[in-house]
Amino acid sequence: MKPYISKELGQISFYLGGFFLVSALPISALFFLVSIFIAFFNKNNIQYNDKYNLIIFITALLMILKNLFFNLPINFLDQNIRANMWLDLLNWIPFFLIFISFQLYLKNTTQRINFSRFIIAGSIPLFISCILQSWFKLYGPFETLNGLIIWFQKPVEENHYGITGLFNNQNYTGLWLTAILPFLIAEIKFTKFKLFIYFLLFCDVYLLFLTTSKNAFLGLLLIMIMLYGLRSKIFKIISIIFCSCFLVLKIFDNIDFQTINFIPFQIYDEILSFNFFNSSRFEIIKITSSLVSKRPIWGWGKSLYPNLFISNGGNYNIEHSHSMPLEIAFNYGIPVSLLLLSLTTLLIIKSWIKINHFKIKDNTDFFNKCWILSLITIGVSHLNDITYYDGKISLLAWILLTGSKCIINNYKDDIRFEKESKIV
Repeated sequence: MKPYISKELGQISFYLGGFFLVSALPISALFFLVSIFIAFFNKNNIQYNDKYNLIIFITALLMILKNLFFNLPINFLDQNIRANMWLDLLNWIPFFLIFISFQLYLKNTTQRINFSRFIIAGSIPLFISCILQSWFKLYGPFETLNGLIIWFQKPVEENHYGITGLFNNQNYTGLWLTAILPFLIAEIKFTKFKLFIYFLLFCDVYLLFLTTSKNAFLGLLLIMIMLYGLRSKIFKIISIIFCSCFLVLKIFDNIDFQTINFIPFQIYDEILSFNFFNSSRFEIIKITSSLVSKRPIWGWGKSLYPNLFISNGGNYNIEHSHSMPLEIAFNYGIPVSLLLLSLTTLLIIKSWIKINHFKIKDNTDFFNKCWILSLITIGVSHLNDITYYDGKISLLAWILLTGSKCIINNYKDDIRFEKESKIV
């Protein structure tokens, strides 16, 4: 097989992986595996000495060493606990390989635009599942391939709001809808089917509200502010709509929100009743920080969190810390947490600065800005919630992170080209 044929096949497989990502994760994973294999087959295209790749290698090494030389009090030395710690590496090591290998398929803006289109097209089943759940009360779960593919569409519990669509949790749905929103906005500048994209954009925002996810709503505000600014017309229009809904909420304070499925008032009730210092999040952060301080270098390891949380005064039955920096610090120690946090932060800030340096010269610059903005919304949401353990979201997050690294390389090339032009 010739190398250039391999890369073409890998690229197609990569796009198909994006298309099936949200609706059929196992099928998506198979296509991505083909892409990874072909990328390493074309090993000359992988820069192992790149500083960002080196951070990945060091992080992986520390994670493995932590499991090899891990020690706990005798009452924690349970065989299942050790097995879970090794299994947790599957949440990280494969994605490190994705970061290194998928740079081949996201090198230029055209590749990233094509991938975003496959993600948009693949998200249409999510829109349909949400509408079926909200309007027609069609609940799941619906399973196929012996349970490998599940569309959850969980029934909305009594006195609760929020749609899940094919996800297991409304916050997961809200995050996905928020993450693809910048892609839809950018696609308007490229497509000939503007009316259809505007329709999908409306569906995305509408369904985002119906999830009643506070993180999704804050992500929407973040996108509008960072993309258009506080003084833009679109932000003013959104502010007026938000204030109008708030006034309606205050005037008709006896509304039964459970009976109103078409108008997304429910999220206002969620936001206005939220008090951080009286919330479960505040207690979780406080207890988790205390636990991390007791084992700052190597952490405690996966699967110990629920028992340790309760034994240290926690009042909730939870599986994780609801904050990714704290989660990694608890599982693997502060050094690993700082490495991954630094990698993400550096890639976001550096790519954002590079793009804004060029002051959005054309539509491709605008798209790259939207790409990074999608990554920012996922990153910010993981500061106070963890949806990473859903494979769909973790895959999308690492692909966006990989793309931001490629954006930095693109703008380096542009700067180099400008300097060479001046010399000539």
